[in-house]
Amino acid sequence: DGLLYVLDSGNAAIRRVDPDTLEVTTLLSRFTPGNPLGNPEGIAADGAGNLFVSDYSRCTLVAVPMATGEPAVVAGSPNQCDEVDGVGTQARFDRPKGLDVDPSTGLIYVADYDGHTIRVFDPAGNGVTTLTGDPAIMDPADGPLADATFPTPSDVLVVDDHLLVLDLHGAHVRKVELP
Repeated sequence: DGLLYVLDSGNAAIRRVDPDTLEVTTLLSRFTPGNPLGNPEGIAADGAGNLFVSDYSRCTLVAVPMATGEPAVVAGSPNQCDEVDGVGTQARFDRPKGLDVDPSTGLIYVADYDGHTIRVFDPAGNGVTTLTGDPAIMDPADGPLADATFPTPSDVLVVDDHLLVLDLHGAHVRKVELP
């Protein structure tokens, strides 16, 4: 839609900026009744008119359909930080940060910072799985998906058939081949 969506973590807010008019509109803030956000860290838009936001402090993934503007937790359970694959609120994140949508599959990749993993959210069934990384290993290691480790994954970017991962430990950008 040509608009820019910006997170204001300190105010638990999502703001929309029109680059043509420079008008800023607050979509959600800590003063919005029912706002499930505590400390939003990552935001990405899919091709179907939805924003997805990772909440670092509440350990959740929130969807905001632009048609309604009504936010809803779609994965994770508020304030229950852990590293558990599952569906919807049965899944757990451990301080999710950056995320990105794969335009070819619709899958959402999440850098799970304190979980030391890269997670995948499938909006079609609200399932969360671990793509790579190991919550018990704090040292970086390259290798196949089953062996790669990430001490502090902070952000992700889908580029063609791979994922770029910003790992703050050592300020590395790592390349992960997508299955």
